[in-house]
Amino acid sequence: MKTIEVKSNFKQVKSDSKSVHAGQKRESLTWSFEGWEAQDVAVLSEQDKALVAKVLNDALEQFGKAQLLRNSDDWDYVPADITVDEYVRVLETETTRARVVTKDSLAAAGKWYSDFAHYIGKDSKSALAGNSVVQARMATIAGLPDALTVMRDNLTSLVKEIVEGKGAEDLPALEITAEVLPVVEILIAECSELAGAALDVDAL
Repeated sequence: MKTIEVKSNFKQVKSDSKSVHAGQKRESLTWSFEGWEAQDVAVLSEQDKALVAKVLNDALEQFGKAQLLRNSDDWDYVPADITVDEYVRVLETETTRARVVTKDSLAAAGKWYSDFAHYIGKDSKSALAGNSVVQARMATIAGLPDALTVMRDNLTSLVKEIVEGKGAEDLPALEITAEVLPVVEILIAECSELAGAALDVDAL
């Protein structure tokens, strides 16, 4: 067994007016648990192995449901490749996102957006609003599928316009775009994921 530390960040202000914490945001919390290693599994009894299999199958079921949610606009989509290998691959991708998307990298991406949004026809007010949304990692529009779709399209269009269009000869724009592109690509993907989730919630 090994101790695994987890840091939980609470982004939302408590909105329930009946809560004793209404209007407050909880501070980040670090907690831990005793995690498993390969050698721990090898010495399990048959009964314990059955319990581990149940936990794993439950995790794979939730993984499949998450894939269905992310593809909610595609009614022909059926969850497939729901395997341990694919689950691990997605978990590793999410870990990579956590490393790439930081407060500083979001600030850089937001500034990139407001500095160059004129390439897609945005005025200064709209550009600054987009900057704020990017720095908040879409939290301010998380429940608004139309706004998320617009933001996704704006980010996609801005990258394309700088790389292939009007900004292709703007060296500073190209250099900064290259620097923030890993963050922007993740934000574009998350806009689609959040928009799909918001649509599903509206349908409940």
